[in-house]
Amino acid sequence: MLRFSVFVLLIVGLCSGKSFKEEDMEMNKKYHEECSKISGLEAEAVYKALESDSEIEKVKEHALCMTRKLELVDDDGEIDIEKIKKHFEKQFPDILAHLDEKCFEKKADPKDIVYTISKCLSKYVQAANGE
Repeated sequence: MLRFSVFVLLIVGLCSGKSFKEEDMEMNKKYHEECSKISGLEAEAVYKALESDSEIEKVKEHALCMTRKLELVDDDGEIDIEKIKKHFEKQFPDILAHLDEKCFEKKADPKDIVYTISKCLSKYVQAANGE
């Protein structure tokens, strides 16, 4: 099974068995490819890095890029936590209820916020899959 990084819809979608429209999958794949050029990590490597706590700065870059592509972060790096929650609630209502509020704490650096959210999603997916 292909796994993609979180803040990233595909990781949660594929691992939870959630089906996506073809255009959503293509859009996310395109975004991952674009963000890979910035972060230096392929989507699969992002997921593995989230599991192993390696390549943290690159994962942060990738996650921030993805949230910008999904229009959850503005160009100045301002993150609307409520918008992110609504986005996940719309896509994955069953998952949002399982995430700790600490996952959405406001931090000074937008990269830290999106990394924390990505890490939380990764942990949830691992637990849901018995990993």
